[in-house]
Amino acid sequence: MNLQNQTQTKFDLEACFRFFTEAGVLSCATVSSDGVPQIRSIEEYDVEAGVFYFLTAKGSSLARHLGNSAVVAFSALDKETRTMVRLRGYATQLDEETQLLWKVRFYALKPQLRELYPYKTWQVGRVYAVENGLFEVLRRSGRKVERQYLPLGHGFRRSEGFSITDICAGCGACRAVCPADCIGIGKPMILHEENCLHCGACADACPRGAIVRFGENRLP
Repeated sequence: MNLQNQTQTKFDLEACFRFFTEAGVLSCATVSSDGVPQIRSIEEYDVEAGVFYFLTAKGSSLARHLGNSAVVAFSALDKETRTMVRLRGYATQLDEETQLLWKVRFYALKPQLRELYPYKTWQVGRVYAVENGLFEVLRRSGRKVERQYLPLGHGFRRSEGFSITDICAGCGACRAVCPADCIGIGKPMILHEENCLHCGACADACPRGAIVRFGENRLP
């Protein structure tokens, strides 16, 4: 991927979409109704007006997991720059009229799709749109980590990462065990979330249980 300039600055939504477009193939993950995770590769996707569209066969496990609307996650990795971009969000199946327009578009733009589904069979696809979600950008250089979150549309609730709550006494036990050196002195201590590895060492070391994951009860 040609990301030389972007790796020196913060990503924006346009850069996240461009990263996906240049990747060519994305990893796509869902969870089935019985709680079994599944991951697959997906090539039939496109972006328009800040919305992510993708196509899958109506009989695929991906279509079964999604139904008319469900949560899905996509990711792409550039090994050269050690940059990962992930999108989690709500995938909604398009209405029939819009489905047809997007199927024609995918069939015209994606040679591999024409090979896979010859003429008169191409309409077996189902097109979904992700309008509301959360991009995560993660860049690594040795122990140094840079992390960004960018909401797409109305966003998506986070469930990873940690926060130091106001019951922290400022003892510094968390800072002493942090492998990323991303906790500053204060009361409460200051967690620089953009550099956090999400390893959980700080939470394990806190004698007061003041460090909790996002989504747990003590977070606002």
